[in-house]
Amino acid sequence: MPAVRKPVNLSIDPELLVLAREYEVNISRAAEDGLRAAISRATTLAWQTENAEALASSNAYAATHRLPIAGKRPFRWRVLTSAVASPDISSMFRPTC
Repeated sequence: MPAVRKPVNLSIDPELLVLAREYEVNISRAAEDGLRAAISRATTLAWQTENAEALASSNAYAATHRLPIAGKRPFRWRVLTSAVASPDISSMFRPTC
């Protein structure tokens, strides 16, 4: 069953509106997609902020004591400190071989 939609008024950059019409972009769907992406980023950032202390503690423990199965893996994970400020968690870890 499709979601019920509520009409709203938006202010949009006129150049974007012209391009959207030119490329036949469904503005309502594009706005929904943009809202979903923004909400996802905000939710991730809020979770990271709320759990920053626990994550830092867990990371410090793992850095000091290593993970129990770390020696059994054929690869190692390196944490990129520059990614801590990024709301995209997947960019924080990269495999090293």
